[in-house]
Amino acid sequence: LWARLGRPSIDRFLGDASLYQISEYIPYPVKGPRQMAIVHDLSTLRHPEWCDPASVGWKRARLEYIAEHCVHVVVPSAPVRDAWLSFTGWQEKRVSLIPWGVAPSFCRRGVGEIEHAKDRLRLKNPYVLHVGTIEPRKNLTCLLHAFERAARKLPRDFDLVLAGPRGWR
Repeated sequence: LWARLGRPSIDRFLGDASLYQISEYIPYPVKGPRQMAIVHDLSTLRHPEWCDPASVGWKRARLEYIAEHCVHVVVPSAPVRDAWLSFTGWQEKRVSLIPWGVAPSFCRRGVGEIEHAKDRLRLKNPYVLHVGTIEPRKNLTCLLHAFERAARKLPRDFDLVLAGPRGWR
């Protein structure tokens, strides 16, 4: 409602900044075209069947708001940039591709630590790891079919490990 009415403007609370970084999920009104946003993905637009049906409409509305009101967006990958440019018709100079950083917890581990984790998870074979929310938009059915086909042709056994929180459905 706040974004739809456009009142009061966030400027009233935060002062007259030259640029505001807005959330992809929570809009707030700003006077004039001084907004930028981070767009994580466009899966809602490209594959709404992979998303929670209750969220498709408002996520699409948020992306349309960003396209209409922002002067710049930041995206994490070339496919997201290309999808954004196709969706909006924007010039490429209005989009910055900045890959996500890697947390220190993903740095190289010692052999002992790796073996301990593999024992705890009962992994005896080499493995393929998928990290992400466990939900339809991640298309895990395709991953399972691909893994099954590949496993038949590999010279040894591999495990498939799924890591991540449960999503919807």
